[in-house]
Amino acid sequence: MPSYASSSSGSFRAAYRSFRTKRFTLPAAYAVAALLAVAALYRILRSPPGDATAQQSLSNVETLRKHADQRQQHLQPPQLSDSKLSDIVAKARLQLESKEGRTVGSQELLRRVQAEINRRQLGLEIKDYEGTGGHRHDRVSLAQLLALPKPRQLDKPEVLLRPNFKACQAGKEPLFLVLVHTRAAEIAYRNAIRETWYSPTKSHTKFINSRPHLWRVLFTTGSGRGANLQREIEEEAREFGDILQFRFLDTPHSGQRKTMGALMELNEDAQFQRCKPKFLLKVTDDTFVNMPAFVHWLAAKFPAGKQTGLYVGHTVHGDVPDRNPQRTGYVSESIYPYPAFPDYNKNPAYLISWDLIPRLAGEIPKLEPIGVDDVYIGVLMARIGVRPQFNDHFVMLEGPMDVCMHLRMFFISHLPPVEVLNVFERNSQGRRLNECKDVLPYHSDKLDL
Repeated sequence: MPSYASSSSGSFRAAYRSFRTKRFTLPAAYAVAALLAVAALYRILRSPPGDATAQQSLSNVETLRKHADQRQQHLQPPQLSDSKLSDIVAKARLQLESKEGRTVGSQELLRRVQAEINRRQLGLEIKDYEGTGGHRHDRVSLAQLLALPKPRQLDKPEVLLRPNFKACQAGKEPLFLVLVHTRAAEIAYRNAIRETWYSPTKSHTKFINSRPHLWRVLFTTGSGRGANLQREIEEEAREFGDILQFRFLDTPHSGQRKTMGALMELNEDAQFQRCKPKFLLKVTDDTFVNMPAFVHWLAAKFPAGKQTGLYVGHTVHGDVPDRNPQRTGYVSESIYPYPAFPDYNKNPAYLISWDLIPRLAGEIPKLEPIGVDDVYIGVLMARIGVRPQFNDHFVMLEGPMDVCMHLRMFFISHLPPVEVLNVFERNSQGRRLNECKDVLPYHSDKLDL
């Protein structure tokens, strides 16, 4: 049996021959690597302590290590506040939806948010949303909008049930009215709202609880199918006095008719002429409204005397008509022939100042209904010369969120009734326990309304 030395010597010779002939085998490659390592170790051991080359190598290593440490400290991500995170989430959804022209799922949103957080942590600015929308259609002119067909006959929807709000006291008009689109059969959704954000006397903050005149809620609906359902709605209306019901069948396509009827009724009803709020907030019945945060923002953003001509929400730019008659959002080319809509604030929530209601009600008889509720309001606004204002508080987020995010957000949509109750309870508990210090200003008891 050959000795270890002769075996090693033979392996090195075989490796050298393989290298010269460029025919590497795996054992030969291992042998070459071992040979180079032994040679390097031999040189290090033979070098004297004061060898200039060795000292220079050590110096270079230390310099590189120091630079690496400094770079690591420079790239250490700062701690982002919850408000910054909320801003990143809102802008990420906006950019995705405007680019893709569709609703963005939670997983896709999370990936985009993580990318934006990484950019923000490295000191890169996120470009503000400018409303390009990703579409390159020509803008619609005012002359084109005014040339849209007029309805041959547009009767105001017949009112079956009117609200019975108590007369306002002098100087105690509500700051805003919440108009909630609901369907006749969705009693559970209406009751969930009544148990949560419906009234200022609910457990919000001391400031809000002491001012029951801050807002009122009005549910607008069509007719339900069957006499039993209608009797239930009539009993509900007698008990709460907060239902505005019209005589047309309630369907997924009737949202525009509810808006038209509600605007005309608010403009003509004597109780709203006597008791005019300053704003109208329109939402859907599956939306949770964070009233302490919304009231604080509203009072600070639009103080008394500066709340005219406002149309605020999640603005959509460059949206195009859906020409597929099989879809809910179908828009006939004979009614709206242009390739793009004017800018509008999308459902489920937007805010308008009360001074616009008479102007909108006066414009309704001049325009053939388009078929899409929020687009229809946008066209009416454009015809009276009002441009939508974008505000990221109206951007809806979906998916699991902690209580601090809930306390900061104004609206959470697509919630079943039980989840509306859960969100309200979590928010109330979070305020009591002071869990989220940085959002307490939104829930302050020091407001001047």
